[in-house]
Parts: sequence; structure tokens; C-alpha cells
Amino acid sequence: MQTVLSTIIISVFLCSCRDRYNRYVPTYFDGEQFVERQDSLTPQHKEGIKKVFAFYGVPFRTDSNSVYYRGTIEKELLLNYSKKAMDKDWLATHMFILTQTSCAGHSQQQAFKTLDFGTFTIVVPDSWRKSTAQGIDSYVSNIIIDSSDTLSFDLGHFSNPLSERDPIIFQGKTSRIVDIPTVLI
Repeated sequence: MQTVLSTIIISVFLCSCRDRYNRYVPTYFDGEQFVERQDSLTPQHKEGIKKVFAFYGVPFRTDSNSVYYRGTIEKELLLNYSKKAMDKDWLATHMFILTQTSCAGHSQQQAFKTLDFGTFTIVVPDSWRKSTAQGIDSYVSNIIIDSSDTLSFDLGHFSNPLSERDPIIFQGKTSRIVDIPTVLI
């Protein structure tokens, strides 16, 4: 009887821990141990970790100062997430669909699904739909958001490489650097 009661208590404790939200603290490794540094949670880091959590399907909520994730996450994985939250290249090369309906600073629970496009997958709200399109020399497809919004992509050898440099402000006007091919004679 005592063993059964102990098992029930442990099960209830484990279930309650899994559904509890924990405050996210940026995690680093100093060469010997994992170190949590709350002062590293800058606005930029906060936006980055929200994108990382959304990408990996980690349930989270926010308030004006913090980000909270549901359940437990191992220190090694928190280290990985912390690094990605500040890695501009990682953030730029991963597609994010971050939808968050806010009410008094708390996110609403929303169902998500994964759309598989063959060359990549993307996690989107459950109401979004995949739609096919015909490309001439590239892979083209759409994601229908609702009756008035659609996301489209075009992947192929002749597609826009999206490698434009950041605009430069020169004398109050936006300019872009253009690479001019060099011809040797």
C-alpha cells in the first residue's frame, strides 16, 4: 500500500513539474560548469530566444521582463538555445513563424503543425495550409495563412539568392552596394 501511495505521489509531482513554466535564464559554459546569467537577457536576446523556442516547438510565454518555458530543459540544451538566440547567422537562416496572441502579457495556447516541403520543414499554426504553385525553373510553393494572406517561396538556381548587403545610409538616402564583375583583358 505504501509503495502504491509513493508511486502516485511521485507521478503527481512529475506531472506538475512538466506543466510548470520556468523562467528562462541565458546559460553559458565557462570551461568547467554551466553558468546562468540573467543580466544577459537583453531585449535582443529575448527576441532571439522566443524565435528559438518557436522553431523547436518549446511552449513558452512572456511578460514585460522575462521569457518562461514549460517543463524542464537540460542545461546542455539551454546552452545550445542561448547560443542560437544570439547567433545572427542561425537566426537569419532558419525560417520562423512566430505567432503569439497576447492578452495582458501572456501568450495564448495555439495548436501547431509541421509542413514538409521536401527541402525544408516549417512549424506553422494549425490553420495554415500548404498550396502548390508551378515554377518554370525552380521549386515554388505557397502557405495560405487565411483568405487574404499567403506566403510564397521560390527555390532554385536562378531564384533571388537573398544575399543583398545591408543598406547604407549616405547623405540621408538609402543606398546599396552593387558588385560589378571584373573583366580582365
